[in-house]
Amino acid sequence: MEAAGRMQLRREWLARCDDRGQPVTLLTGQHTHRGTIIDIDTAGDLVVQLDTGERRAFEAAKTTRRW
Repeated sequence: MEAAGRMQLRREWLARCDDRGQPVTLLTGQHTHRGTIIDIDTAGDLVVQLDTGERRAFEAAKTTRRW
């Protein structure tokens, strides 16, 4: 996807996202990450403010959300 398409997708996601500001638990491989959803970056990765204080982007193809 071209940069303009990614930016449009990001704008649309942000306009519809009810999860921003909500707590989340994510699984990547054998690791569990907890934090708050804050954004989606231009690559389409979910940006989370982790409970540890670190801000990190998680690639959708490699991340599972625990409900």
